[in-house]
Amino acid sequence: MLICPQCEFENPTANKFCQRCGTSLTQNTCRECGNYVPFDQLDCLHCGARAGVTWWAIISPLADSAAGTPEKENGSVGFSGYLDLQQRYQLIEPFPPADETGVRQGQVLDCQPFQLSLLEALVLKSHQSDEEAYQDMGWEKDEVGAENWANPMEALSVPAIAKPYISLSREFYHAIPSIHNAWQSSEYGILLLENRSEFPLLIDWWSNDDVSLPMIQVLQWLYEMTELWHAMEEWKCQRSLLIMNNLRVDPDDQALYLRRLYSDPVNESFSLQDLGRMWQAMFAESQKTCMDAMTELLTDIEMEKLASVEAIQERLEAIAQRLQPNPPVADDGPQTEPFDSVSVFSTPSVGPSG
Repeated sequence: MLICPQCEFENPTANKFCQRCGTSLTQNTCRECGNYVPFDQLDCLHCGARAGVTWWAIISPLADSAAGTPEKENGSVGFSGYLDLQQRYQLIEPFPPADETGVRQGQVLDCQPFQLSLLEALVLKSHQSDEEAYQDMGWEKDEVGAENWANPMEALSVPAIAKPYISLSREFYHAIPSIHNAWQSSEYGILLLENRSEFPLLIDWWSNDDVSLPMIQVLQWLYEMTELWHAMEEWKCQRSLLIMNNLRVDPDDQALYLRRLYSDPVNESFSLQDLGRMWQAMFAESQKTCMDAMTELLTDIEMEKLASVEAIQERLEAIAQRLQPNPPVADDGPQTEPFDSVSVFSTPSVGPSG
């Protein structure tokens, strides 16, 4: 099916125009000047504005493969200028050499931007019954060799590299980049993610003197990081919160965004002390004064006096409460209800249920 970019109506694949609103389904429409732009063109030919749909591609060597050799790490990527054999994802420019873990990253242009990817189709259909989903996608159960399958996602074996994104994005809708597609070859796992390369670094936003950033916003980020830390433990990707340039900010609402997920090293785990040290580094690099209460919190994390996510969150809530315009004052009257963190820390990263 083709998803209309204007009204999101689901159109048959053969349609040239949206059945509901008439938008072209064979070309992109420039948001700046309104002219049509071919799918394989990155920028508008009339005004020069960015018009193509891009994804951030991550190519990771699989364990026990020969993909980590220097020749393959630094050689060409893809097939005749495309990331895939179907020639949907066009390389915008040659990918940089692989990093120390053998991973290569770069932007690709989607030449079929209105067509659902296989992964998106699986996620979309996962709420349907098994028979309905397979019939709608034109597949037979025997084609995938699934036994005792419960739903299409399980039956078609979603690549392992995609599962953390799918699971975590259900709870942390904004913080985790949306995943567009994923597949594996004999040597590599390939992810296509929402392109967040243009979002400013959190640390740059924090240290920018032109941005009036209240301390309560910093506490909001730290609180969200504790929520993510707890959720990421199951998926072994807590390292994602310990890499400074992976922490980004949406300038519009100052919400915490992650550029991507990083798997934890094999046979290595992280502790809350590691998270606390990351916070210390963030305060140091921001060159902002660390209030006494925060200094005490960071010291207590390092000394393991705060040894659980819940204990750290409770301390952050207490600090935030004291920063409120009219913090509650203890008196001899009736005791108030315990402090409710929701009243201080909003949760913009939590997505819609269902």
